[in-house]
Amino acid sequence: VTCESLIMSNNLDTTVRVKLMGDGKMANNELDVGIKESEKSGKNRLILALSIMCIILAIGLIFCFVRYKICDSNAAINSSLSSKKSPCPKTTQSRLQTSVDILNDEYLVANWNDSRLPSSLKPYLYEINLRINVDDKFFNGTTSIKFKCFRPIAFAVVHSDPNLVYDFSGVKIYNLLYNDQLGQSLQIKNVSYNAFYSYFIFHLDNGQKFLENQNYEIVFENYNSTITNNLKGIYYSTYVTNNVTKTIIVSQLQPLEARKVFPSFDEPSLKAQFQIRIEHHSEFTALSNMEEIMKIKLDDSWSRTIFNITPIMSTYLLAFTVSDFKPISTIGPNNLKIRVWARDDYANNTQYALNIIPKAYAYFEDYFQIKEVVSKSDHFAAPDFNAGAMENWGLVLYRESALLYDPEKSLLEDEYFIVLVICHEISHSWFGNMATFKWWDNVWLNEAFANSLMYLAMDKIKPEFNVLETLVVHDIFNVMEKDSVETSHPVSTHVDDPTQVQQYFDEISYEKGFSVLRMLRGFIGDDLFRQSLRNHINKYMFSNCDMNELWKVFTESRMILNNEKMIFTVEIIYFNIFPNCKLQIQHIRNNDKLDNTRRISHNTCD
Repeated sequence: VTCESLIMSNNLDTTVRVKLMGDGKMANNELDVGIKESEKSGKNRLILALSIMCIILAIGLIFCFVRYKICDSNAAINSSLSSKKSPCPKTTQSRLQTSVDILNDEYLVANWNDSRLPSSLKPYLYEINLRINVDDKFFNGTTSIKFKCFRPIAFAVVHSDPNLVYDFSGVKIYNLLYNDQLGQSLQIKNVSYNAFYSYFIFHLDNGQKFLENQNYEIVFENYNSTITNNLKGIYYSTYVTNNVTKTIIVSQLQPLEARKVFPSFDEPSLKAQFQIRIEHHSEFTALSNMEEIMKIKLDDSWSRTIFNITPIMSTYLLAFTVSDFKPISTIGPNNLKIRVWARDDYANNTQYALNIIPKAYAYFEDYFQIKEVVSKSDHFAAPDFNAGAMENWGLVLYRESALLYDPEKSLLEDEYFIVLVICHEISHSWFGNMATFKWWDNVWLNEAFANSLMYLAMDKIKPEFNVLETLVVHDIFNVMEKDSVETSHPVSTHVDDPTQVQQYFDEISYEKGFSVLRMLRGFIGDDLFRQSLRNHINKYMFSNCDMNELWKVFTESRMILNNEKMIFTVEIIYFNIFPNCKLQIQHIRNNDKLDNTRRISHNTCD
């Protein structure tokens, strides 16, 4: 792979191009097969027949392993389906088969089979009611989704995990009138389920369709699921205190786990607001993204906590906890209520984080000149957490080692790590939460910019760490080694298969992406870099963008600041298995040039 970064100037025009181009040698092999007819012995005929049978058997086995299971209920949603049943009946179909007639328009065809949802329907409000039983490790839910139709379509595609069990008689679709009042009910002809992409397809009755510029509501009543400890979706976590094992409930919905908790349009670009209500045992405290506005005692054992409505945000940023933890609190900039939660045994280890968190918010509010949108920020130390932390808006979840600091036992490297993680997660409030990437192939922008910003905040909050001087050795050199193997991947990688998403949350996306942005900031200067990010957040607040739209903002910011046109172009394509990568940066105006050849482990570079 040849990786060239060209910076060229012609009069007042400056062009920055970053290209990854494949340059591998491919042997051109020509195979001439001549078949000469002759009499075959009986033995050869037998061998040939057995070979053909083996090939047919192998093809059949391969097909069985790679086919995608699609199940179709093939029945009307009526009283005969009132009993609870698995969302995926036992009967399956080939990925390309469908039980309905193919119509002329693809948005009127009911055999949708794509990794992405149709662009016709966009949600704007979820109302999610969960009843979480910590003791039984089980939850029930009711979810309604209000959405708008932007293009006529005869079906609705909604993500849902196979482990969510539905009573299909409780699934209703309504037309919404003025002020979102319920109107006429739409009839559901049948329901099919795509197990590979984890979504239902709700086929409307013959002749019915969702109409352009009309609002609708789909209601899912009384679904349920068990709660496991697999650290995905809603899961349980345990800890021991005074020889007693206690259980709490935590959530992790990034990247594709919101569908494990509630039916949803589970894509980053399909943002909406969320109204959350959680029923739980009264001895526990329930948390979500927004502040609690009411707690109602239902009976001697159960309470319902109602939370304020969220800002417009992506499904993966939603969060829930149900625990017996107690917080310590303070007030941050602009009256932001900040709390740090941990189990009682570690209550004395939360103060250090509580000192750092307000400083991080103050730094980023000044850096972006944009206030934090939510009114409270909870930081929760979970005994079991898969990642270091997760930037859920208003409820940031951490692994205990990433948030809790023991003044008597913790090392300097522990302190460094805690400050780093806190700054990284809080920076996401602006770059990631307010303005979000459109799809997971741009996750590197989300994480690489968060890394860039966290180091700037760390240098301000803890200058004694000398982070800007040491990060090259600690972080960049490390990822260069990781990037030197043939199994590495481009920073921006096309993602279609949903099973591929998680693997790109790696050091290439985080640290190599950061390295590219660090070079960009060094080239254009701190002032233009900061102003471009401010303009970006203001332009895409509560919305989404892709990589090219981000570079366009940098170009516009350059023109505004210096009255000079500067074009940023990023072209990234896939490399083959012979990744010889050459990086060239050239600025013709100043006659500067830098060449750098990437080293591939166990390979010879040109």
